[in-house]
Amino acid sequence: MRTTTDLPARLIRQLQARAARDRRTVSELVAEFIATGLQSRQPLATPTPNPDADDTTFVSAFDAMQDGIGLVASGTSDLATNPAHAKGFGRD
Repeated sequence: MRTTTDLPARLIRQLQARAARDRRTVSELVAEFIATGLQSRQPLATPTPNPDADDTTFVSAFDAMQDGIGLVASGTSDLATNPAHAKGFGRD
């Protein structure tokens, strides 16, 4: 049965890479992962932040906003393609 769900872009990329590596479809993997999760009797774990952890993982603004890119249409086309918007730019 066909269904639609919103997944983070990073998760989609991981699914696609795994599907290619395993020579399976993304749909097959998702169905397997869901079935495995539903068969598990363990409750879903909620990560608890560790205040003593040295979390120095860098996440760029681009990576953080990856799922939100293109969600809002401003109605304005790319300003960089219109020379009138760049007139005098970089000049004192």
